Amino acid sequence: MFNFVENLKDEKKSTLGIMISTNAAVFNQDLKLIINQFPRMRFAVSIDGFGDLNYYIRWPSAWEKVENNIKFLQEQNKLSHFNTTVSIYNINHLYEFYYWVDQEYPEIPCFMKLINNPTHQVPWNYPNHAEVK
Repeated sequence: MFNFVENLKDEKKSTLGIMISTNAAVFNQDLKLIINQFPRMRFAVSIDGFGDLNYYIRWPSAWEKVENNIKFLQEQNKLSHFNTTVSIYNINHLYEFYYWVDQEYPEIPCFMKLINNPTHQVPWNYPNHAEVK
């Protein structure tokens, strides 16, 4: 992806609108330096839980690094939205995630998608329905 963006820059195509989907686990210094050369580049961040839960679901994404990278994107006005895949692993913890988003990024929209495959991970398989409610 970085090579693709570098080529766009070299071909003087930095005015293109570019949406990049990321888990925000790794942002190297080269990427941090180049993103501001693309005024219409935005990032959709996929997070499936807050803190340790995100680490569990999207192993080995270290929460502190993810959070720092999201802050960086917000500071650069590059954060577009959050995506969450709802599964049996996070259905009873969505409140914590959305509370964090509401506190830290109240203007950033969030989108949810229900996992449907593999079927053993679908959210309605969570054994305690009352807990989810």
